[in-house]
Amino acid sequence: GTNLQFSTAIMKSLNTLFKVLEHHSALHELKIYNPRASANDDEIVMGEPIRDMLKTNTSLKYLMLHELGLTDWTATHIAAGLVDNHSLEKLDISKNKTTSVGAASIFKALEFNNTLKSLDISINKIQCRLHSPHSSSQQLQPVLPPSLPSTQTTTSHSPSLSLLDTPSPSPVTTQDGCVGSTMAGMLHCNRTLTDLDITYFVLTPQCSVAVFNALQHNSSLKKLNMTCN
Repeated sequence: GTNLQFSTAIMKSLNTLFKVLEHHSALHELKIYNPRASANDDEIVMGEPIRDMLKTNTSLKYLMLHELGLTDWTATHIAAGLVDNHSLEKLDISKNKTTSVGAASIFKALEFNNTLKSLDISINKIQCRLHSPHSSSQQLQPVLPPSLPSTQTTTSHSPSLSLLDTPSPSPVTTQDGCVGSTMAGMLHCNRTLTDLDITYFVLTPQCSVAVFNALQHNSSLKKLNMTCN
């Protein structure tokens, strides 16, 4: 078959599934979601298995991981997989618990990925640093996966960098160091993404302007949903 859909009833088998999909060449669409999710549910943990699957799978076109409580741990591993993925066209990680760290990591990976056409990262916990006065700039730096090219290195690391083996902080920053600047950097150079949903992002006016300015250099994006920003 080319389409699989799961509820969380068999989530314990996900690691095995991702391992099988590393070299599976028939499946085109995979949807994993929790229709009875609540705010108190634990995260469905997908780290190295989903990263390795995305790195090597050559057939999957659409991956949906919806309402699974996914945090930055999973988001940064997805980013690591996207860097080396050459088949996925649509990614939906909406209605999870990813913050600016995970979102920025995915945006950074899309500077190098040239196949993804649609990204839905809406209804997460993503906001610019200026809306989080008690958060440090280090906590909101995107995590670069080990395989992702970097233009600079630094000895200052965020606590979340332990999620992956040897990442480096992103070279794309602005004065306030927020996720909006990384998204703007991605839009400036990405030439394949056509549909982006960032509903319920909390962007500062400065970051909104940076995103809009980046769109002047982008010729591929056709649909941008910024509802409730």
